[in-house]
Amino acid sequence: MKQLTISLMLLCSALLLQNCEDSIPIKDIERRVKYKVTCQEPDAQMHINAPGFGYQGLYFKGTFENEVNTKDYFAVIEAKCDNPKAMITIDLYIGKKHFRKVGNSPVFISERLKGKGPYLE
Repeated sequence: MKQLTISLMLLCSALLLQNCEDSIPIKDIERRVKYKVTCQEPDAQMHINAPGFGYQGLYFKGTFENEVNTKDYFAVIEAKCDNPKAMITIDLYIGKKHFRKVGNSPVFISERLKGKGPYLE
């Protein structure tokens, strides 16, 4: 019985201390992000900063949808309208989760994609 207990303890220790070299580093994990930006006034010009557009962002009118794969730690979308009183809706989909933010220009939404806590790595 003593040998069985020792064997089980050794087996559990080996499994717990096993090195996981096959795991992907957190900085290399890609997440799929889909978002839809809609303005209450379809003719008003909108400007969005979102994943996939770099620092310059994108100008458009009406509704805009996009889907990107990103290695970023956060999905950050900012939408502005020429008319500051226009109502803007941002729908953000991360996996099966849906986030929505509605408000007057500018509207900003940010959700964590990976990692924990306020500081990463």
